[in-house]
Amino acid sequence: CDFLLPSPPPPPPALFPFPPSPPSF
Repeated sequence: CDFLLPSPPPPPPALFPFPPSPPSF
């Protein structure tokens, strides 16, 4: 039998196109 295992929820969509970097003000 092929039954899908409960997979973790998908990661949240990236808010910015660039990778997370330390905020610089």
